[in-house]
Amino acid sequence: VAVNVKNRHHEQLVRKMADVSSQQKLTAFKLDLSQSQVPTGAEVTATAKMFGGSDLTMIWNFGDGNIEKQDVTTVHTGQKFRRTHKYAEAGIYIIQVNSSNLHGSFVARRTVIVQRPVTESWEVFSNAPVILPEPVHLTLTYPKTAKLPTDATVRVNFGDKQKDKWKVPNEVEDKVSQKFIHTYLKSGFYNIQVNISNQISYHVLTERVEVATRAQGLSAKIEFQRDEGGEFIGGLGSQGDIFLTTRPITVFVKLASGLVENFFLETKKGQSLANGTASQRKYTLTFAKPGQYDIFVFAWNHVQHRTDPYILSFRTMEPIEGVDVYMNETTPKDEYIRHFIISATLKGSDTCAVIDYGDGTSLKAFGSRSQCFSRYKPEDFEFGGELTNPLYLTNIYERGFDYAFTLVMFNEISDEMRTFNFTVNNEPCKAPVVKIRNQVLDVNNASFWYRNKAVELYSFT
Repeated sequence: VAVNVKNRHHEQLVRKMADVSSQQKLTAFKLDLSQSQVPTGAEVTATAKMFGGSDLTMIWNFGDGNIEKQDVTTVHTGQKFRRTHKYAEAGIYIIQVNSSNLHGSFVARRTVIVQRPVTESWEVFSNAPVILPEPVHLTLTYPKTAKLPTDATVRVNFGDKQKDKWKVPNEVEDKVSQKFIHTYLKSGFYNIQVNISNQISYHVLTERVEVATRAQGLSAKIEFQRDEGGEFIGGLGSQGDIFLTTRPITVFVKLASGLVENFFLETKKGQSLANGTASQRKYTLTFAKPGQYDIFVFAWNHVQHRTDPYILSFRTMEPIEGVDVYMNETTPKDEYIRHFIISATLKGSDTCAVIDYGDGTSLKAFGSRSQCFSRYKPEDFEFGGELTNPLYLTNIYERGFDYAFTLVMFNEISDEMRTFNFTVNNEPCKAPVVKIRNQVLDVNNASFWYRNKAVELYSFT
């Protein structure tokens, strides 16, 4: 505005000027954010809403050193002004917007929290399956090459109502590897949930773990049936560890407690004899050759794998079966010489055969010398050597008499006895003396007829 003034006393015109503002006054100002918590790299939209004013200057300060200036000529009622911005680093930022003209100014502030988000780079693994009371070791890892989420917390739910928590550091120099150790009280399958979260994001990992009970108290025994379908009995011999080669043995397996999926029966060298599932507790085996054997019994599950073996040590022996004694026929001139034959369907393992000819001479023994000594003193018999099958024997008797030939065959599991009775005559058999009365030279002149065929005379003893 300009004003010119003069009077009669002064010819010079006096001009005065003054500035008069014609701007509209700011009436209201409001600042809103699209979101107050954002991950790094995400856009934040700031909206300034004004209800009047003109010739405005707006200063947008995003708090990270970024400042923008905006001139506005006229503001309509409720008009909105927007700016978007991305934050590269995590932190707490204050967004400030100044709006002013000559009539005044408004300042609005809003806080935005910028965090590094929780990504899917997290991994979890465990040492499961485990055997009670061994604890489960749960390991949570994060790669060295990735930045850690900001202000993140890990919450672990072990699936048995037990929980754990860990505050994730914001910065580390190496790969993150955090362990959680938990001991379960009962066996079973558990679903572990690992929740990694901060204010802007979260990621959930799951790990299914198996906890099993230890297979323990493994035992086994051997029995057999003397007859098909008969009662099961233990081994023979003084220690009950001898079984027959002619009968199969049955191994009964027992487990006191724990998880078992299979049973394995093997030799000492690892050769498989039999195997079965957890429900199969009886195994039938055949050992046809006499000898000493060891059976290694294992229980197995996929967690514990094999238990320590339960060892069954036993022997198998051939029994004595089908023993028979008979004597060959003799001629009259060999009356005192007798030949005997001993045969058996099975002569048995480590068998001793003791013969008593019944004439008072020393006993004769064949076969296992140690077995013979188990029942007889060394001075009670003469050892004759190997026990063959059949066994041929010859004995010369000094006089005629009724004799009893006695055979005793025995081993640790069998005992057989046979007796054979026979007679040795004093004199050899001779032809009878025949005397014929009323001898007739001509058969036609005989006084009596008895038969018309010749009579054959013989004698025997």
